[in-house]
Amino acid sequence: MKKQRRKEPPTTPRKPSRANTVLVLLGLIVVLAMVLGPLLSFASAESDPAQPVTETQAVPAG
Repeated sequence: MKKQRRKEPPTTPRKPSRANTVLVLLGLIVVLAMVLGPLLSFASAESDPAQPVTETQAVPAG
């Protein structure tokens, strides 16, 4: 009589834990912010240039 081998469970990819998913999403957001941040600030600087502080606008210290 042959020994019956146990059937191995089908290899389905495990669902990542919720904490893992949150970490991945936060990482993607940080990377996107780092990449798009300079582009957005550059685009907004062209349309609305920052006005330099003049001597009359500066508040004297003390």
